[in-house]
Amino acid sequence: MSDIEKNLRAEAKKLLEEKKVDYVIGYEESNGKVSPCFIDNAKDVEKLVFNPGCVHNLSVYLLEADAENKVGIVAKGCDSRAIIELIKQNQVIRDNVFILGISCDGVKDLLGKDYDKCKNCKYPVPLIYDVLLGEKKEGKEEDYSDVEEIESMSLEERKKFWNKQFEKCIKCHACRNICPLCYCEECALDDKNWVSKSHKFPEIWMSHLIRALHTAGRCVSCGECERACPVNIPLRKLYRKIGKDVKELFDYEAGVNAEDVPPLVAFDLDKDKEKIKQN
Repeated sequence: MSDIEKNLRAEAKKLLEEKKVDYVIGYEESNGKVSPCFIDNAKDVEKLVFNPGCVHNLSVYLLEADAENKVGIVAKGCDSRAIIELIKQNQVIRDNVFILGISCDGVKDLLGKDYDKCKNCKYPVPLIYDVLLGEKKEGKEEDYSDVEEIESMSLEERKKFWNKQFEKCIKCHACRNICPLCYCEECALDDKNWVSKSHKFPEIWMSHLIRALHTAGRCVSCGECERACPVNIPLRKLYRKIGKDVKELFDYEAGVNAEDVPPLVAFDLDKDKEKIKQN
């Protein structure tokens, strides 16, 4: 058992015994597979684990939490950014959440391969937490080479690239359903006036572009959408392109500073149009 895992169990037990939280959202392992778990009894904290298989962004479960409950949650760096955005978007009450921050060395898939998001992780240490487990470490330098590769293509080449990807889509909405920042009670992707059930061009493009633009200034690049996609569409490339544009246009990075106002909330056409022209 790692020190982080040992300390995580101790902290969770303390929180539950002192009734500082009603339950803890964390990870458990069974038959070599890690999955989210919900613990409301101090006797069950021995189930909690933290290892490279803990890929899930648990912040999505905060959207289902009762407003009357206080919740303990295990959060990696990327997860903490989602929590910050949820707080800023008034979807989560900060006082109702106790964040068990984990200094993360990266997570791996079932074959032991590093996820792409970990190869250029800028924030391995949570940006918001109530207790930090593990030593602080430096993040990696931002790398948009994957996005720039697509940006360097001609418009026709880009269209061909995304046509090839989107034609695989079965419109299962797994990308939307797993995203902690997709919390609208009524989703445009379910509105037949906006998006039909067809998965052919241009309907399939409309579906993906609506979601991409709706996550502008909110996506924290946790990669859950891409991980959940059953047909392996490289969705993170699309959302990172939007994130890159938002950063260049508005000097805004989602989930980094709790005091920053989301650009789509603060956007002023007269004030910002010159900046847009320059970019």
